Amino acid sequence: MVLRKEINMFFLIITLSLSLLFPSFTYGESEVSDNSTNETVSSSEFLSSAKLLPTDPVAGSTSSSDHKASEASEPSESEMTAAVQEADMQSRVMPLMNYSPNVTIDDWKILDDTGIALSEVNPAQSNKSYDFEFTWSLQLSGSDKLQPNDTAIIPFLKNTEWAVDGGWSVAGSDPVAFNATVNGVSKQIGTWQVRHNGTDNEIRIVFGTGVTGLDISKITGVKFTLSKDSVSCYTSKGGTQLVDFGGNKKAIRFTQGELSHSNAYGFKRGVGQGSNSKLQYSLAVNLASSLELSGDEVNWSSNPATGFYQDPTNHPHRWGEHLVDTNDHVYIEDELEPGVSVSRLNISGMVRIPVDLQSNSLADKRGGRPTGSIAFEPLVLSDNGKGPTYNTGSGTAEDSKKPTEANSFKLLKQNSGESKSAFSSRVKSAPYQYGIYEAKAVDQDPLKTVRTIMVHFGAIKKGGNDQRKFSQLTDSPNSGKTTTKITDSGAESTVLIPNFAVAAAENAISRGFYAESDRDLLEAYFTLVYGDSNVIQGQISTYDISLHVKYPPESSSGEKSNTAYFDLKNALENPKSLTGRSSLSNPYGDIALNPDTAYLWKIDQDTNEPLNNAKFKLQKKDGLNWTDVSGQTSLTTGEITNLSGEKLQGGIKVEGLLPGTYRFVEIESPTGYDPEESSDWNGSAVVSKEFVISGTANGASVFVRNKQKETYPYKVEHWIQKEGEPKENINSFSLKMTDYLFGEANETVNASPKMILGYQYDDALPHNVKTGVIRKDGMLVLKLYYTISDAPPFTLYKYDSDGNPIPSVDENGNILVDEQGREMKVTFDVYEYIGSNVLADANGKGPASVPDDWKKVNNSPVMTDSLGRISVPEITDLDKYYAIIETSTYPEYDLPYNSDSSRQVFWAVQLKENKAISYPNWVHPYEFDKREFEKASAANGNRFILKNRQPEIALYKVNEQGEEMPSSDKQKVGFDIYRWENGGTNPEPTPYTHNQWKKIESDISTAQDGYIANIGKTGVKGTVKLDWYAIVEKSTYSGYEKPDGYWLVATGWNKSEQKFEILEVKYKVIDNGEVKDGNDPGNQIKLESKASKLYLTNKLKPISFIKEDGKQDPLAGVHFSFYKPKEGEAGESGSEDPKAADTKWDVANPTELISSSNTGEVMLGKLTRGDYLLVETKTLPGYQLPAGSWIITVNSYGEIETIRGRGDPLPPAFRIENGNYYLPNYQKNSLPQAGGYMRIFWIVAGIGLLGLAIIILQNRKNISIKEKGKEDGAKSE
Repeated sequence: MVLRKEINMFFLIITLSLSLLFPSFTYGESEVSDNSTNETVSSSEFLSSAKLLPTDPVAGSTSSSDHKASEASEPSESEMTAAVQEADMQSRVMPLMNYSPNVTIDDWKILDDTGIALSEVNPAQSNKSYDFEFTWSLQLSGSDKLQPNDTAIIPFLKNTEWAVDGGWSVAGSDPVAFNATVNGVSKQIGTWQVRHNGTDNEIRIVFGTGVTGLDISKITGVKFTLSKDSVSCYTSKGGTQLVDFGGNKKAIRFTQGELSHSNAYGFKRGVGQGSNSKLQYSLAVNLASSLELSGDEVNWSSNPATGFYQDPTNHPHRWGEHLVDTNDHVYIEDELEPGVSVSRLNISGMVRIPVDLQSNSLADKRGGRPTGSIAFEPLVLSDNGKGPTYNTGSGTAEDSKKPTEANSFKLLKQNSGESKSAFSSRVKSAPYQYGIYEAKAVDQDPLKTVRTIMVHFGAIKKGGNDQRKFSQLTDSPNSGKTTTKITDSGAESTVLIPNFAVAAAENAISRGFYAESDRDLLEAYFTLVYGDSNVIQGQISTYDISLHVKYPPESSSGEKSNTAYFDLKNALENPKSLTGRSSLSNPYGDIALNPDTAYLWKIDQDTNEPLNNAKFKLQKKDGLNWTDVSGQTSLTTGEITNLSGEKLQGGIKVEGLLPGTYRFVEIESPTGYDPEESSDWNGSAVVSKEFVISGTANGASVFVRNKQKETYPYKVEHWIQKEGEPKENINSFSLKMTDYLFGEANETVNASPKMILGYQYDDALPHNVKTGVIRKDGMLVLKLYYTISDAPPFTLYKYDSDGNPIPSVDENGNILVDEQGREMKVTFDVYEYIGSNVLADANGKGPASVPDDWKKVNNSPVMTDSLGRISVPEITDLDKYYAIIETSTYPEYDLPYNSDSSRQVFWAVQLKENKAISYPNWVHPYEFDKREFEKASAANGNRFILKNRQPEIALYKVNEQGEEMPSSDKQKVGFDIYRWENGGTNPEPTPYTHNQWKKIESDISTAQDGYIANIGKTGVKGTVKLDWYAIVEKSTYSGYEKPDGYWLVATGWNKSEQKFEILEVKYKVIDNGEVKDGNDPGNQIKLESKASKLYLTNKLKPISFIKEDGKQDPLAGVHFSFYKPKEGEAGESGSEDPKAADTKWDVANPTELISSSNTGEVMLGKLTRGDYLLVETKTLPGYQLPAGSWIITVNSYGEIETIRGRGDPLPPAFRIENGNYYLPNYQKNSLPQAGGYMRIFWIVAGIGLLGLAIIILQNRKNISIKEKGKEDGAKSE
């Protein structure tokens, strides 16, 4: 026992010796931060776990490029349980704050197959898939801290010049958990997901309960990596343009896409790689007709290999003159694998871009061949898995892509007991019908249900009328332009060019396949090949079927195939079966099944979609009875994280189960589901299959299904009053839009009015059908009627210069706010003119300068409503003039100048005679002061419109590399802005401190993008009058030089371009009260459309350190090599080891440094943000030369953030005193602060041996004393 204590004491001595002599021994590197603590991450500042990789003290640093974001440390089991527990809370609680404006994209990369980022050197290729990764940071403002359910949205990739919409696509994903590291501990703090918001793709970040209690106000350097090949480029036009991801823009060159002609054979193929148990297939129907209508024909005897001649220079027919009829029933039947459901089914007509058009094609109306690139693709079916959806007439971009009900395929439902052949016959009974037949197993197991998609097109033939026409599928059929048609017999006629042909030509030109000079040729080609003058009267002849299917979660990952039968006979093909293949990824197979764990997954048995918010209890079998498991009687389905970090829906996870037989019992179904229709209904409840927890084998994963209650369609139509017709007559209304809705049979439903610009719902009209009972035949139609708005007679509209309304409130009357939380209110004061003069001759004397001539109408400011209207009910006499004075507007918009009573800017309107004047109107008015307006006219809906404009000159703060310098809670970049108030006199000799300069902005901070403020409100170009500003920098980053002077900026109005512009920028300093030219830190003017941006530059301070000896005296003549990272990817992701083949350091170009002979100072120079390598190469005789090196990290503030020693042995650590850095060297016989492990080992070993010797001697002494005591005892006996 005594010996054990002594051994423990020995190891305690060893441990203490290690900790005292070598404090960094357990970390493998020395690290210094600017606050002289060992912590580099605080509770208010996070780094992603992918950025904090462990450093091997022997092998050197690990490159961050070797670790994907998805390979960051996985959440622990307890964290996964916490994620499940928070899922129900997240499903019920609305997001607290949207911090999208606070997110900064630090970097992003689109990576090719070799891992090289796309750029101006490495171009993007159309129809190719890429990998994608990005790094982001978040900075909250003020005292804000992250809370659970806070969100942030990052808009996905967007081209900025061409192919802006649709230039990139991205595969959606389930939510994926992400971690951050705080104080050395990795915590799951939220999830991220790629999704489509109905208009655009985006990244959605949701913060979870992991942020609770951490007071997070800043997150930095979080890296997300999307799944492989998830991003696809569909930009076919060549050239270089900026691509925007979340506000971070990069120049990328695009290769010009190439067109290749079609072989005209139909196909079925998999599209992309399936994810989340979903696959997509594309089926092309009757491609041969496109070649025929282009002028080719099938002749097998002449063309035994291809059928078609495929000779675009010598087509046998002119455009639109030839097509061989198909069979009477063009029909597609596609049987899916058992259990697979349809999640989306789209059918579209195809107008294909031609290739090989000839120089004489326009004149001869002959030549060219269709390609695989689509120029116009209108939908004739848009089924989201629950039935067809239609264009409602709302006018939104997404809505306009859908077909109208009249132009859509009709869905047929399977009758009870109906056979497959009978259902197929019914589908084929009329063109443009489709249905999905379900063949259920005898035991009703959903996994055995086989679904067959049946689509009937009817006949595609001359003189037929089964197909829709392309000209029917645009808002209006014809463009008003014409072209000439020539038949095969040579007859000529003039035909109208339809709007679809105009759109198709624009598509081909905008994608770079053709030049603007080819527009007439293309419009003629599309008109004659596909338009109403062709041999099939413009009917669609070629279709694309886009089929999305969902596999059951029990399915295995891997290759899947699907075969469709094409009952199609044309000149090229006979009926046949075609097979498509794709690879399925099933995330539900990636679940950790621990021996004491059970999972439940709730699934829609018709769609295979997961279901949240179903409630269950867990029961354990006790003999023949079932008893509830304590603590597991109220379980709710929600999110579960699998091994890959994906968030899966519809799950319940229970851990810590004792061996036994269990089952889950549903106690509450999700809303809209019928438990008795569930395949797992046992007569009294929805119950899972029994499962066994053995405690040794894997746990259990069970699936429980529910069936949605049967719903039936009904419609709500919205009718608007025709201009000038009485509202009492039901025929005075036209249909504006239609809502297509679903509900349960016999359910009573009420119609909800919409906000329709210029109209108001009239509840009193007898035409309204406001309520009804849903019928199984889907024939219920509710109707609401809207009359032309009877807003107060004195109603104006407020628009911006682009014609967009400027409302102050939403539909519920809530004040609007912008992304930075600033109110977006537009308010006015309104005055009635009561003066005796004719207002037009009043020379702009408004209410402020001649108050006796005006009477204020409103008691409180008049604010625009949700439609941007300015209404004053108090005004009923429209014969009079009224002054409209704008008192507030949107942030960063230009408020009319009203600070000087002699120059008050306002509008004056007289509505009865449609008169309006923009003041001031003095002798020499400046047109920039006048405000735009539109008088009421039929073109603008009979509205008086007052317009605002955004300022065209903005100031930004950047460093010498052009990087923005935003203010933060740590460091601020602040400015005062002064405006010259002494008219046209030259302000240059007058210091900005003089009272002739008026301070208009005081100590304003730069925004996240470096934005300072807007300037430029008056002044004319030339010598008559300029608008001068003094821009004074009050504070800047600690690592940057604060300018000692100020920028003098002259702005003026450019009449020819109708905009404000920067005319001159000078830099001035004040020397003993006198203004002199100064040394400008830098400025640059950039033009973006009508806007001018002035970027003001700051310069870095040089960084240095002091070389000293062990007594802290300066040490001169010590040599160093200083390395910067390599340019590009190699410098970002290479190894930190300078000897590694993939080192990140530019070892071929070191900077050689020597410590000063007087002070020991080593000047590193001006360092931008990033990492640098410092190596001591030569020291003084008698001093130790460190074998390692130091990595110096400089932050965005231009100061040293950390210095890390690396190598074995480690070099001496820097010390920090009063913000200065000191690096010691030690004489060869002295003890270093941090050195090699072997040296420390021998020192500690020596101390240990000495301690052991003392212990042994003491032990022997104790034994001797005890032996002597025994002898004495024996003697006394």
